[in-house]
Amino acid sequence: MLSIITLFSSDRASQLLQQETYMVRYEDWRNSERIIILDGEEIPSSIKANVIKYDRNGKPFNFKLAWDIGIKAASNKNLLLIDSDRLVDKTFLIAAKNTLDYQISYPRQIKNLRESIEDIEAFDPSVKMKAQSVSHRFARQSQRNPASGNMALTFTTYNHMDRKIDEQQMSWGYTDLDFTENARRSKIAFNPIDSVAIHLKHGYSIQTHVFVSLNLKNGIAHFKKYNLPLPRHLSDYIIKNGLDIGLIESMSFEDVMAGKLHEEAKRKSI
Repeated sequence: MLSIITLFSSDRASQLLQQETYMVRYEDWRNSERIIILDGEEIPSSIKANVIKYDRNGKPFNFKLAWDIGIKAASNKNLLLIDSDRLVDKTFLIAAKNTLDYQISYPRQIKNLRESIEDIEAFDPSVKMKAQSVSHRFARQSQRNPASGNMALTFTTYNHMDRKIDEQQMSWGYTDLDFTENARRSKIAFNPIDSVAIHLKHGYSIQTHVFVSLNLKNGIAHFKKYNLPLPRHLSDYIIKNGLDIGLIESMSFEDVMAGKLHEEAKRKSI
């Protein structure tokens, strides 16, 4: 049996309905234990699940705390952790039920939906998707980060990992990458499934400047924590937002977490 744990925030209500509308056609979805970690508004009554309120006390969303709540409530050994803006296919649901200990399964491909659509029948997140009819709506890429929005693992695997996601990291940016790096260092095997996930378009529940600031902090903290060089895309992001790249490169992980990055961002009015 499989426990499906969905993280839901109120800015993604339409995506949650699209997820349910599409996924309920799969027997493996209908017959699995459903747990929804609720951040914000109530979910539609048509969705049958064990709904658990996640009170973040005015702080941005924290994946670690939300996942911990869901996994603690799960009745089954095999877990599917999925965001409310994701769709997966039958192939991946079957793989999720059969994922072994010390292993993380994830779809090999992901399609980012470029526009909002009301008709869920307009696309099919299967490997045999008719690309010529809907390709203009998608940006297709390999899912290089196993923890990005839809992954399967066991209760044993989750608890084996040392740090999982740092509880100090808030919002979405880089938290999944942090989980992946912890899995790698915990000797967890990554198991890409020949499957395609859909990432539905959505907005954000926090102001843009707050999101940018948290993204920068999470990204910088992630690479500082593991003593990794800042990648080009992050360096460009830092410069684009008017921050002193030299100052940031000189900061330690402790400096970033202690708020020095926030002080610099505030000084630059980010």
